[in-house]
Amino acid sequence: MDEMRELVTVGQFARWLGAGLAAWTAGCVLVGLAWGASRGRGVKRGLARGGVLAALGPLMWGAWRHYEWMVRYDPQTGFVGLHKVWVLAVNLLVFVLAGVLVGWAVRAVWDRTAPADDSPLPSG
Repeated sequence: MDEMRELVTVGQFARWLGAGLAAWTAGCVLVGLAWGASRGRGVKRGLARGGVLAALGPLMWGAWRHYEWMVRYDPQTGFVGLHKVWVLAVNLLVFVLAGVLVGWAVRAVWDRTAPADDSPLPSG
């Protein structure tokens, strides 16, 4: 009988994720510049908006590497991170905190770069 294998290996996923995040980062900067240049909104405003969204690319790469390290299997020590409750708790704390900080940063940049003709985001 054949040995079971993954359809997608962790290495393949990491390469695809890296390529996708590189494209995301470059795309956000370019779209931000185009948005800023359109209708006289200001290139600095567009670059700020595109830049804050582009920063999500490296942040996501770091999040993936953190998660991959936390849930790793180390046959030499017998460590299996996916089976530990404290690993789940640390990941939960890290990702909730990152989500709050990213949300705060994006909102701060959006509020500071909103042109007069843009309606503000609805509150509550």
